[in-house]
Amino acid sequence: MAAVRRSSDSGVFIALGIALFVALVGIGFSVWFWDQYLTVRKAVAVNQANFADTVAGEFTKHGWAMKTAAAPDQGFEYDRDSYSTVVEKLAEAAVYEKDVLPLLGWESVSGIQAALADSEAQQALVEQGGSAYGQLAGLLKYYGEQWTLLRKEVADLRAENADTESRRQALETQSREAQDKLTEEFNRVAEQYKSDIAKYRQDYNDIVAQHAAQQQAAVQWQAKYQEEANAHQREVAALERDVASWKTKYDDAVGGPGKEERMQPEGAVLVMRSDLEFVVIDGGRDKGLAEDASLVVYNLTPDGKDRKKGVIQVGEVRDHTSLATVSYETEPILAGDYYVSLARWLQFHREVAEAED
Repeated sequence: MAAVRRSSDSGVFIALGIALFVALVGIGFSVWFWDQYLTVRKAVAVNQANFADTVAGEFTKHGWAMKTAAAPDQGFEYDRDSYSTVVEKLAEAAVYEKDVLPLLGWESVSGIQAALADSEAQQALVEQGGSAYGQLAGLLKYYGEQWTLLRKEVADLRAENADTESRRQALETQSREAQDKLTEEFNRVAEQYKSDIAKYRQDYNDIVAQHAAQQQAAVQWQAKYQEEANAHQREVAALERDVASWKTKYDDAVGGPGKEERMQPEGAVLVMRSDLEFVVIDGGRDKGLAEDASLVVYNLTPDGKDRKKGVIQVGEVRDHTSLATVSYETEPILAGDYYVSLARWLQFHREVAEAED
């Protein structure tokens, strides 16, 4: 019964261990996906912050208008419109930086006007009836061509920006879908974990109830066994008393050797526990018994002869009784059998043998 209980307990612990391992693996994957999503969100936030600190800050410093997203709550304050504003400023800077400044070295329109007004070529052109700044016609034509090219570049950049925005929106959609999927998976794993825990708890309670029922049944069987054992011992004791009585009657009726010719017992067996293989004998320190002493147990046949039934070994010696274990038996040892020391038994039977010779 103890082995069954240990096996049941071990099975429960193994099942709980497997369930806990599966739940931890599911939660680990959910945490990993959630961490990836947070990493993407963090990178987007850093990118937006950098854009605000550098590009948007420069626009604010010069008083330029900066277009922003209509839904900054999603984490994207600066979108394709913001990038278009930057492209426009870059196009304007390109005209001046790449064309005007390298050719003329002037930094503003007023500077250009002042320089041309002081120019001898411009003054001569005016004196000849030419238009003011007429010498710039070729240059302006060149600028017009450059402006056309710049407009094309702006259109290309805007198209590229639109493509970038489209890809950004696609990434945002994927990120949102991944977040929704992770949330759904996490909820599913959490619900499954709760369901498994509830099931294992119920299984554990069922096992505890079965164990309690088995313990109660064991107690009942133990009580029943003890009652039957006590009844059996009473029956054996009654039978032993009957045997002793009939033995005495038979001995008296049949007779046998005289008292002086019989083995004189040194004591008798009081209690015999065959299931435990130990006996209680009368006589202890009062009869000089010592621990580890070997005693021969015997009884008398109807004709008055002694019949050896076995040998016992003295274990614990008390004042008037002793406990002994059975070394071996040739016949079942019973309460009422006699005993003598092994030395006395051997001596008596040598004397009898010598007398018969």
